[in-house]
Amino acid sequence: MYSFYEFLSEKSISVGSGLNKLLSSTKNDFTIKLMGFLNSDAIRNEFKYDSVDWSEQDEKLLSLTDNNGKVTKIKLMKLLSMIGFDNDYNEYDINRFILSMKKGDESKLKLLSGEDIYWAYDCKNYAAMGKNPGDLHTSCMRYSHKVNFLEIYAKNPNQVSLLVLMDGDKVAGRALLWTDKSVWFQWSELSAPSFWCAAKRSCSTATRHAI
Repeated sequence: MYSFYEFLSEKSISVGSGLNKLLSSTKNDFTIKLMGFLNSDAIRNEFKYDSVDWSEQDEKLLSLTDNNGKVTKIKLMKLLSMIGFDNDYNEYDINRFILSMKKGDESKLKLLSGEDIYWAYDCKNYAAMGKNPGDLHTSCMRYSHKVNFLEIYAKNPNQVSLLVLMDGDKVAGRALLWTDKSVWFQWSELSAPSFWCAAKRSCSTATRHAI
């Protein structure tokens, strides 16, 4: 039973810098609505936490802190239920956001230039395809007879290189890195978010362009 003063009070929650940064860097319809909701007075009064945050070390878990300083780790979907966020949102957008919480593994990245680029485009060297093929496996440049179209990359190593995400000795994703620091990339459906996070750290001022 709530007191009269609790009923009148507006529930607010502090959003930590880690979660703020993540929401801003993965901006889509879902994250914009969530950010607006977290900064509104629409949060359920029975939500008994004062702040929410995220750190790369926790990957897919969010940290809730109550007024006693106790920290509770929860998943995003549980948080949405607890705060009363029932806005309609695109399932694709929310799945992309959840996957973006996963750390990119830079140890699996390989930088190629010159004629080595041909190898990463040949579909014989691709990692196994999952249920939902990503851009990598549907690329029109994946066949060996298209090699002539790749010469502009192979013959200009000072202007462009290829960042490759490896799955063992196979290609799971790739990104063209231009000297103007733009990034054009293709990926398998499982590697996209972690690949972009790792690629972004490899060229911190990169601009993202999906092919």
